[in-house]
Amino acid sequence: MENAPLSPLRWRLCSALHARRVAQRMQAEGLDVVLLLTGDRMQPWRVMERADAPIDEVSACA
Repeated sequence: MENAPLSPLRWRLCSALHARRVAQRMQAEGLDVVLLLTGDRMQPWRVMERADAPIDEVSACA
């Protein structure tokens, strides 16, 4: 199951573009956020508040 192809919707939700849009909306609400590259196939990008981000445990941060 882990190697099964992702659905088109999952591909859109997993995209860096979608994560950037979410981050922009959060920033517009006044939150200080970072965009993390997690290495997880189902959630390759994650948007978190900067204070909560485990910076030392991720592959990249933007």
